[in-house]
Amino acid sequence: MSNTSCETTARSAFTQNFNVVFCSNGTAASEPSMHEATLKSMLYGFAEVSKCSVVRSRFQTNWLNHRLTQRRIELAAELPVRDTPPSSAESRLSVARLSRAVTIGIQLLREDSRASTVVDQEDEG
Repeated sequence: MSNTSCETTARSAFTQNFNVVFCSNGTAASEPSMHEATLKSMLYGFAEVSKCSVVRSRFQTNWLNHRLTQRRIELAAELPVRDTPPSSAESRLSVARLSRAVTIGIQLLREDSRASTVVDQEDEG
């Protein structure tokens, strides 16, 4: 419930120096006025209050950036280390690998946006 366990957990996390995000439409209380009071209390500095869809979007963006960074590191590890500039064939290969990483990123975004659409429709309902 917003006004008991959720609020207590958020305040505890805040006192331990965590950045707390409290989902306004992801919690509830037995009375709407109690829920609203909890949200106002959180806004005094204990937490950022956002809708679930906003929080999910942030996580997905961070996840995708993490996946792309991992892939770039993997691709960079495959490249030969040398003191001389790469040949034109090696440059084309590097561009092809980078293009593949971008394609993977676009595919991940499309998959995530399809999943998000279903959850967003649930948030609205």
